[in-house]
Amino acid sequence: MPKMNCAIDSFPLTDDPLVVSDYSGSQVHGLTGTCLSYFIPAYGFTAVDGLSVHIEIPPVRFWENGEPINNQHYLNGIRYFLSKNPFHRKFLFRNVSQISAHSNQIHFEFNKPNYLFLTHLTVPNLFPLRTMSYNRFSSGDYIYESQSQDVLSFKVNSFNQSGTKTLQVRHVETPESNLNLFLDGHLDFTADTAFDFSLYSSLKKQNVLQEMDTGLSVYLEFGQSLYSADQLSFRNKIKSSITGETFESILNGVCSLSLLESDSLAESPVSMPSIELAYDSFYPNREVCELIQSSLKEKDIPCKLVQQDYYQPGAYSGLRFSIKRTGPRNIYQTLCHHAVNPIVMADRDQHRSLIQNLNKIEMIPSEQERTPILAKLQKRIASLCPDIPLFRLPSIALTKNLDQPNPLLKWLYV
Repeated sequence: MPKMNCAIDSFPLTDDPLVVSDYSGSQVHGLTGTCLSYFIPAYGFTAVDGLSVHIEIPPVRFWENGEPINNQHYLNGIRYFLSKNPFHRKFLFRNVSQISAHSNQIHFEFNKPNYLFLTHLTVPNLFPLRTMSYNRFSSGDYIYESQSQDVLSFKVNSFNQSGTKTLQVRHVETPESNLNLFLDGHLDFTADTAFDFSLYSSLKKQNVLQEMDTGLSVYLEFGQSLYSADQLSFRNKIKSSITGETFESILNGVCSLSLLESDSLAESPVSMPSIELAYDSFYPNREVCELIQSSLKEKDIPCKLVQQDYYQPGAYSGLRFSIKRTGPRNIYQTLCHHAVNPIVMADRDQHRSLIQNLNKIEMIPSEQERTPILAKLQKRIASLCPDIPLFRLPSIALTKNLDQPNPLLKWLYV
């Protein structure tokens, strides 16, 4: 039986696909699940006065035994998803009064108008469940078979896609090994692949790069030592020291959009203690961090680079280099995430104002009217934000066939 080989830099933190956790988990679990977002652009939805959203679920996707996936299966999945993800249940779905299944539809009813609710249904973890308990029964293009050491094995779900191929996903930790295995012919494609920026142009010319916008952006996250309100001056000085021009020498077309303004913030006349900037070896981010270190030094902010485990965010005290899928192009979603962050919540007056404004914005039917209000709110809340957005980053995968979509990134397109 023909076989495809691919690589990923880390395995999922959990084998439960409906738990929002890590980016690698979203990629691997997307092989065996059909996300609810599949149906929204393909088959449409009905919104009634902002008080309800009805999504069509026609019988066009199938479980691995050939049974059609229906609206009750998605209702099971949504209820399970909300039970496992408190942020979505308590905040993003806070105004949902009822979720039900009718005919071929899922109905969301609200206790007040919400014209932005569909943005919350694009998360890549809203998969169906045949029952209210999770199992690995596949609703996606592939069926999980086994794990042997550092290899996950899948076979094609023939009810959802044609072909007789099996798929093996290998855990290849370092970017160098990932690239070498591909160039030596051992891999057919990769997940998001990290490599030195200097290699970008060369690989582009070889027609082996597949670039997709999956909502990835590069951030600097503040550590817990800078969470308190009395550290606001320190946070502002750090932000004012880094601008969009900081990264011009290394972007080489890899970055599609700088998220920083050249006059980011007014500089605060505050002396800074030494700051640690933590980064993980999974990504080629040392070049970026060295530029940040240089920019901070010019503003008399001592900065030391330290390599730390990405999955231990409590281990660092200053700043952390981070690549996140948070959809920063959607200001509303970004502000929703800020609303439940400890830094923003520490300023009670600002936090209360943010929640009140989000409630008002959700009730405005006109996008043209909402946009300037969102932008103004984002600028006002900038000083309280728990991170510094640096630049937007496309997902870059290596592939032998540019015409073939990358199955690991299927539900991550934005």
